[in-house]
Amino acid sequence: MRGIWLLVGALVCSATAAMAQASVDWIGKETGMWQAVKDKKMDAFSAGLDSTFVGVYADGLHNRDTEIAQVRPANLKDFHLSDFTVHRLGPQVVLLTYKVVVNGESGGRDVSGTYWVTSVWQMRGQQWRTMMHAETKASQCPPPNTRLKPTAPGVCGRIAFVIIPVRRRSLGAIR
Repeated sequence: MRGIWLLVGALVCSATAAMAQASVDWIGKETGMWQAVKDKKMDAFSAGLDSTFVGVYADGLHNRDTEIAQVRPANLKDFHLSDFTVHRLGPQVVLLTYKVVVNGESGGRDVSGTYWVTSVWQMRGQQWRTMMHAETKASQCPPPNTRLKPTAPGVCGRIAFVIIPVRRRSLGAIR
């Protein structure tokens, strides 16, 4: 009998955690972090970062303090988040993937562009916090299904490509 009660208790706890996770507005949470940066509300931004935060960027790995210091001088004019996917990794861990289009600068450097983003949120106590965040600037390379001719190393990964126009022949020209 005790085993049944333990099983029921475990199921209720799991269901409660899953329901709590399902009711979270993940787009709103992530947008709120970007909005805090745009509005220069560093207290709100830092409150959303866990003490064990890790950021992964082209310039290296950031801890929580480095992230706050890097974000502080940013001047975002506008941003737009789209293409959200929520991956539930466990009852208290969620992985978000999305695209953001940013218009702004940081420390005199233009940071405008399209980025692919990953954020990991975890429930800490009674609050969801960002554990990890990574951004990758979107490639300016042509889509993979375009007819391309390899040229020299450089632009798109290890090999740069040039688009070669392809003329379609009419059936009359083939005969």
